Amino acid sequence: MPDLLRLPLRAAELALAPTRFAVKTIWGLLYPHDDYDAPAAPEPAPRPEPPQTRPPRPRAKPKPSPKAARRAVRHEPTRGEAAAMRQRQRMEEQEAGGPGPGPEVDVAEPWEGYAAMSEEQVLDRLTGADEALRLAVRLYESFNADRQQVLYATEEPVAQP
Repeated sequence: MPDLLRLPLRAAELALAPTRFAVKTIWGLLYPHDDYDAPAAPEPAPRPEPPQTRPPRPRAKPKPSPKAARRAVRHEPTRGEAAAMRQRQRMEEQEAGGPGPGPEVDVAEPWEGYAAMSEEQVLDRLTGADEALRLAVRLYESFNADRQQVLYATEEPVAQP
């Protein structure tokens, strides 16, 4: 109960502390050889702490958000982690020579002298040709010359005249 009676005095002391500091500072600047010490209120004696009867409880860990809990159970990376993993994989592939553009396919001419033939000559030769020859011409044309009339002619068998 005596502490409650001293409470207003302590509040007044704390409220006047900045003013007391300002007065001391100005006095020290005006009269550097004189010491101005305003009478200070006696400091209250420290209160003895009550003995602890039990140890303090450890703080509970904050619960993770439901989204974080689901992610932890599924062991999935976050979006940022997944992006970093993909970037790291791309960099490793580039440093090691990587998969590159893929395998190269080299398609030979369906018959000798095919590349030198005109479109009309190829169409004449395709008239009545079997399916294997038409597929070979279609494959060669799709990788090389890409002549649309020849590709169209290889879609269905052309009737013989």
